[in-house]
Amino acid sequence: MKRQGERAQGSAPMAAGRLIILALAGGVLMFGVVAVAIGPLKTEGDLQLEHVYLPLFLAVLAPGVFMASALFAANGSKRLKDKLPEAKVQAKEGLIPQALIGSWIMGAACFESLGLLAGIVLLLGGHWSGYAGIVIGLIGILSHLPTSEKVERAIQHAG
Repeated sequence: MKRQGERAQGSAPMAAGRLIILALAGGVLMFGVVAVAIGPLKTEGDLQLEHVYLPLFLAVLAPGVFMASALFAANGSKRLKDKLPEAKVQAKEGLIPQALIGSWIMGAACFESLGLLAGIVLLLGGHWSGYAGIVIGLIGILSHLPTSEKVERAIQHAG
C-alpha cells in the first residue's frame, strides 16, 4: 500500500517532466542569446566553414533530428504498451509513465542538439540558418512538454 506523497514506481510527476524539458529549452535559448550578443566571431578571411559547411551540416542534421525524435516516440509507445494497466493508473494520479517521459526527454534532447549547433553557426559566422535552427530547436523541444492530455492520448494510442 502506498503512503501519502509516495509516487508509483516507474513514473515521474508532471511538473518534474516539464522542468526537465524547459531546462533543455532554456539552455538553447541562453546559448542563442549569447551567440547573437557576441557573434559573429569571424568576419574576415575564409568564411567557408561558417557560411557553407556548418549551415549545410545543419540542413542535413535537421531531418535526422525529426526522424530520431519520431523513433524515440515510437519506442516509448511500444514500451508503454507493455505496461498499459499501470500506466493508466499513473495517468489518473497525474504522473507520467517512465516509458513516455524517457522518450519525450530523448526527443527533446535531439532538438536541443540542433538548437545548440545552430547557435554555433550563428556564433561563428552569423549565417541566417543559425536563427532558423535555434527557432526550430526551441519549437521542437517545447513540443515535447508533457501535459495530461498528451499522456492520455499516448495511452489511448498504445491501447
